[in-house]
Amino acid sequence: MNSQFTFYLYPSEACAELKIDAKITIVVVGKRHHIRLFPANERDGDRSGNCPAGTVVDREIAHPTEFDFYLQSHGGLLGTSRPAHYSVSRK
Repeated sequence: MNSQFTFYLYPSEACAELKIDAKITIVVVGKRHHIRLFPANERDGDRSGNCPAGTVVDREIAHPTEFDFYLQSHGGLLGTSRPAHYSVSRK
């Protein structure tokens, strides 16, 4: 199959071919986990009892040596909201 496009397995190969010295950051987002965040005080939660939108947890439950964090990106309307888990890799 001929194609006009070149497929690169690694973005650094494409940058090297174009003579670009780029710093590349890869962020992997996962929602398939069993982590739930709850506010320390009931008055700190939203009307559903969840943590407010924008809550970031990067200590205690995050990996001790890797750059990862949990983000409660939006408020939940019903039930317990699940935060997204972000893993960051830099090259």
